Amino acid sequence: MENNKNRYKELEKYMTIILIALAVLFLVYLIAAGTGIIWLKVLTAIIDIFVGLLCLVYLYLTKLIFAPRSLWMTFAAGSVVICTLFSLILNFPSVL
Repeated sequence: MENNKNRYKELEKYMTIILIALAVLFLVYLIAAGTGIIWLKVLTAIIDIFVGLLCLVYLYLTKLIFAPRSLWMTFAAGSVVICTLFSLILNFPSVL
């Protein structure tokens, strides 16, 4: 039982670092999109979506995607992916 608690704590620590990095990368995406740096916008969008989906797939494979204690990880990764996709679809922010 103690081993499971340690593994979850380790997962929580690494997932927190990854999700904070995704949030910072999303801010870089927004800045790049607002200033018109297309190559940086595309690169950050690809990394953001890929890593966010990878987090969701990992949570699904470990059967923690709908566990009550792991819902914050699911919603954080999902919201980064959804926000990036909607921003790409709506082309917001964009240089006029």
